[in-house]
Amino acid sequence: MIMTICYLKLDYMVSFDFDGTLGQYPSVQAYAKELVQRGLDVWIVTRRYDSIERYTPEFNFRYSITNLEEEHKYLFEVAKECGIVNIKFMNMDDKWKFFKNSNFIWHLDDDYVEIKDINRYTKTIGISVVNNWKNKCEKLLK
Repeated sequence: MIMTICYLKLDYMVSFDFDGTLGQYPSVQAYAKELVQRGLDVWIVTRRYDSIERYTPEFNFRYSITNLEEEHKYLFEVAKECGIVNIKFMNMDDKWKFFKNSNFIWHLDDDYVEIKDINRYTKTIGISVVNNWKNKCEKLLK
């Protein structure tokens, strides 16, 4: 009898920003899906509000949001396609506060201020989606 043992890496927690990162780049979506298939605990951590009712008309105008329901729906569609079940809505609060007492290895984001604060105040490594991001992510997983 041959027995195969599969070790899941659920203690390897990683996360992706949505707007400007996971929601924008198909290559990031493919990588997130790959990580889920490899057994990592993959999250979306976004500054978005957890409910569309919390957005004000002024906020929508400022950020050129024309169809809030479709944008919110798109987040859940991408999460489902990638196999991501954990989504943390920060309700416009700083992401570093979520990572401060966590075991996340890294967080991929497009916002320099978020990355800087995550690196300054937490053990989680903030990585920019702008440059050589996949190699940096993989290096930290080894």
